[in-house]
Amino acid sequence: MPLKIHDVRGSLEERRSLATLLAATFEGYPLTEWVVGDRPGPALRRERYFSILLDEGFRRGRVLRDASGQGAAVWFPPGGWAIGARDFLRTLPAWLRVTGPRALGSRLRGLHALTQARPQGRRLDPRGARGASLGTAPRHRQSPGGVGSRAGAEGCARRRRRRRRSG
Repeated sequence: MPLKIHDVRGSLEERRSLATLLAATFEGYPLTEWVVGDRPGPALRRERYFSILLDEGFRRGRVLRDASGQGAAVWFPPGGWAIGARDFLRTLPAWLRVTGPRALGSRLRGLHALTQARPQGRRLDPRGARGASLGTAPRHRQSPGGVGSRAGAEGCARRRRRRRRSG
């Protein structure tokens, strides 16, 4: 049975819900935990981190979710996840709330090094995903195929079909 996914339009309520979902999904994930650090309030800082990612996804990529709201995907086109100086300055206050002023420099240098190590112009996923974050609510991770992965795969398939029709 195909998974019903929806492009998210980004109401404030929906953004908060998706940030909470992704924060719970990536709890304990080493990169996320390193970014948010060990200061008090890691759950709130994870939500703030994913709020930044979602805001950028709405601005330069696509945000998808499944119909039940238990899975989400943030997609960027090739090179679309790279952020320029103006966008960085716009997000700086949010980054400071995530990392704190003392850790901001090391976190941004580390994330920059990771983005530089990404293969340029190559698919990161055999189904066509590029620069994606997929998340499935923890209580739904045992479902067949994973809701977040299925949402992402369906989103890629839908995009390829549109390209073929328009091309």
